[in-house]
Amino acid sequence: HPEVFGDPAMKDFPFFCDASYFNKGSDWFTERFSNWNGEKIILHGYVHYLSFGEETAPRLKAFNPDLKLLAVLRNPAERAYSAYLQARKTGHEPIMSFEEAIDNELAGNLSSFKDIANRSYISHGYYSHSISTFWKHFDPDQLKVLLYDNLKNDPVGSCIEVFEHLSIDKNFTAKITSLNRYGMPRSRWLQNLLKDGIKWSVARELVPLNTRIRLRQLARAINTKTDEKPVLETSIWQRLDDFYKSEIDRLENIIGRDLSSWRNYRP
Repeated sequence: HPEVFGDPAMKDFPFFCDASYFNKGSDWFTERFSNWNGEKIILHGYVHYLSFGEETAPRLKAFNPDLKLLAVLRNPAERAYSAYLQARKTGHEPIMSFEEAIDNELAGNLSSFKDIANRSYISHGYYSHSISTFWKHFDPDQLKVLLYDNLKNDPVGSCIEVFEHLSIDKNFTAKITSLNRYGMPRSRWLQNLLKDGIKWSVARELVPLNTRIRLRQLARAINTKTDEKPVLETSIWQRLDDFYKSEIDRLENIIGRDLSSWRNYRP
């Protein structure tokens, strides 16, 4: 959109919830957007800002109390399995079985920020608490909640909703593409290297962060081969249904949306 600026490297960048970045300060963060050319909206996001709302919401409020927020909520059962496949693809998840990975999370074996961010499949689906947390810090009309199903089935209509929320030209025709097809690494060694990023301090100083992130994204795309998504057993879907039955009820009451299609989900 001509009224929106967003550096691709700042998509899914955890500045406001990862202390190793947040402690660098807001000036360091705003330097990541040095190519801004006066567009009305500056875009930034991280998929787990919602999950880390206790830390993220007050920091965002302090950074800009007038900002506008967007949250896309996906069926939590579907989201959990998709997150596991993504973690396997990126090399963050070493456990070969989705159900065993769930058990590992529920056993409390995730402690580092990276593990909690990348390997929490069940807890990140409890949206109602996260939405309520953000509403404690921002006016409800600052947060636009979209449903993934609507975004997928009517991307043009969803874009218009977003444009209206951001008070930008809603007549702009967006180019709609699908970017996140399922796949697995061609080389697990290379994927693990990309996961950890550049460790050498000299190289980190010579190559700007935005450039490093873009190169990592490109290398991951080249190293990924598309494949058929593994089929999940019915018993595991039922287990996910049991996890989220009450959560879906709570979320319906909070956001005032019909989420009946999320119950007893099967792909």
